[in-house]
Amino acid sequence: RVEALGPWIASLPEVERDMLRSNRPGLDWDDDHGDRLTEYVVIGTGIDEDAIVDRLDDALVTDEEWDECRGGGGVGGDGELLFPTEQGDEAALREP
Repeated sequence: RVEALGPWIASLPEVERDMLRSNRPGLDWDDDHGDRLTEYVVIGTGIDEDAIVDRLDDALVTDEEWDECRGGGGVGGDGELLFPTEQGDEAALREP
């Protein structure tokens, strides 16, 4: 499941985006994706790192799903929101 916790700076109107970026000089910024970034941290002992990496790789959005989202404005062929944009919105990209 994917849940939006708030807007990305890159999704804000240009005036707001420029103001926020000027106040955060150390902000990581990508020319294509702005500040959009997801990080995942696992802390523990006796963890099977290879198994975790394999499971996470299986959960990645496929190129086809990504192309569908970009071409459809974030809406799948069935009209369902592929990526949530408002705080608290949720979407399932695919069921396990």
